[in-house]
Amino acid sequence: MDEYNFVSADRTYDLESDKLIGAFSAALLRRIATLIKRTAAERRIRAVRCT
Repeated sequence: MDEYNFVSADRTYDLESDKLIGAFSAALLRRIATLIKRTAAERRIRAVRCT
């Protein structure tokens, strides 16, 4: 690897477009919710402030 950063076009992310490209499965959302609930029980969590 040299000083240039090479990024494959199929691995880049489009953060500008508002076009829907898919959805998360219900199973994945349940897993995320479980992790958040477990973390919240272990410590205080706060909202993220956008400035």
